[in-house]
Amino acid sequence: MWGKLVMSKETDKKIVKIFFTGGLDSSFRVTQLSKMPVVILPYYISDSRESEKFELSAIKNITKALQLKPDTMATFEPLIIFHKKDRPKDAEITQAFLELYNKGYVKKRGQHEWLALVAQGLGGEIERSSHSDDKITGLMYKLGGVNELTDPVTGTYFAIDESKTDKNLFKLTKHFRFPLLKMTKLEMAKEYEKMGCADVMAMTWFCHRPTKKDEACGFCGPCIYTIEEGMPERFTSKALRRYKYKNFHKILYRLRRMLKL
Repeated sequence: MWGKLVMSKETDKKIVKIFFTGGLDSSFRVTQLSKMPVVILPYYISDSRESEKFELSAIKNITKALQLKPDTMATFEPLIIFHKKDRPKDAEITQAFLELYNKGYVKKRGQHEWLALVAQGLGGEIERSSHSDDKITGLMYKLGGVNELTDPVTGTYFAIDESKTDKNLFKLTKHFRFPLLKMTKLEMAKEYEKMGCADVMAMTWFCHRPTKKDEACGFCGPCIYTIEEGMPERFTSKALRRYKYKNFHKILYRLRRMLKL
């Protein structure tokens, strides 16, 4: 399964592998790619989180909307879903992750290890839509550096610079292309508008702990980042109140999980 070459009928187009979550960032990059003569090969990593049905619904709706746009040039391959538990194993990547964890640079339950394992298993050169305010971006600048490169078809992207980077961080990031590394969420929002894709942005989903009313919670990590990076308009007034008292709601959420309420 891992590293298997996916053939496309569009043999004259460049194949672009990308992690697609249905969130604002990866959806923005897929929107950019839709305007290019490429084959979009999207991957989704499942870990049975509460938000999966919302993310998969967003991916489906966004893909359909982009396919109907008159200026779409890309071909969309069907979404490929892997479960995190089926990820390939690599002792070097796992050890690199543990060393960074032991030094306090990454969280133990973070996604950096398994994304690196999956990316390596898929042969590398996969796009990861990390933006300027993401934690992995800050870590790459703190423990190393990046090179700005240009793809003749898909444009500018960034890649980790081995000569300047901590060896463990390099092992976790060397298989990725980072096309959005210097963009903010607000800049993406403006570009969605310029591309005539405000409707696509409205379809994105980012909350990891949706409420029983299928709304964004306002206190999970992605919700907090989205609010603090300048997009509170994506939330209901109730969600913004939960954000204001986020520490209380985090504790309440854990208690409810423990009691299975």
